[in-house]
Amino acid sequence: MIELVIDAPHLQTAGQRLAAWTLNLFGWLLWCYFFFPLVSLGCWFLDYAECSQWVNLSGGYLNLQQMLLVYVETVAAMILVWLVWVVYNRVKRRRRAPIPMPRPVSRGELCRTFQVLKKELKECQESRFAVVHFDRAGHIIGLEKGQFDSSPTGTSHENPVP
Repeated sequence: MIELVIDAPHLQTAGQRLAAWTLNLFGWLLWCYFFFPLVSLGCWFLDYAECSQWVNLSGGYLNLQQMLLVYVETVAAMILVWLVWVVYNRVKRRRRAPIPMPRPVSRGELCRTFQVLKKELKECQESRFAVVHFDRAGHIIGLEKGQFDSSPTGTSHENPVP
């Protein structure tokens, strides 16, 4: 798999790492919330003793139906909120004035900004693939035309040049 983003978590702030960790935890809890009732119901239908005990301890079949109803209502509410959010964003985007396209960046500006040689930049832009070498701080330390190789090579990431 080609990684299109330089993965350098040590460059993230503590707040960014906390936010990423929180979103990751929330995502896994959401998956558990979705699949636990389905797995429990499936195991109960297959007559696994542990799941049958779980259903009986939860109040039996009638209580299970009530729990499933709450589960379906919760999922439906989540879908409804998501649809409202999508429609709101579409309406908001249509009302907004179009964002003007920025002017193209010249090779000279790219070379000054990223401190690379014009010759290397031109070769990489004209080749199908480029190898970008960077240091631990995320600064580019070298460019080279490259052949595609899917194996990870330390701190180098091979990205197709569009």
